[in-house]
Amino acid sequence: LPKENSPAARQHAIDYLAQHVPPGTPVEHDAPFIVSYGLSDDHNGALAARIGEIARRFGGGERIGVPFGTNAPAYANAGSPSVVFGPGSIDQAHTCDEWVAIEQLEAAAEVYFQFAKSGG
Repeated sequence: LPKENSPAARQHAIDYLAQHVPPGTPVEHDAPFIVSYGLSDDHNGALAARIGEIARRFGGGERIGVPFGTNAPAYANAGSPSVVFGPGSIDQAHTCDEWVAIEQLEAAAEVYFQFAKSGG
């Protein structure tokens, strides 16, 4: 979640299990493959609003929270305003049959173009 400390959240889960798993039950806690922090609106809100404003002209622009990882929080934490925006459905992303409708791809490209043309 935004503003959540991922290592602290992991430790909280480990502590919870230690208190609630029956004694003698073997539990292993592998190290995380990747640590990703949540993307907060604190410094990204204006950018998200601007892209959303342009995207609404092309049938999109809904601002939502999502339960997946992205590199955007790393950029945001380094001081670069960041949002996650693109065509298609996350339900279709990164699957063996991943695809996006050409119309959605064209609309997203137009949003990027209009955003760049307007100077951001």
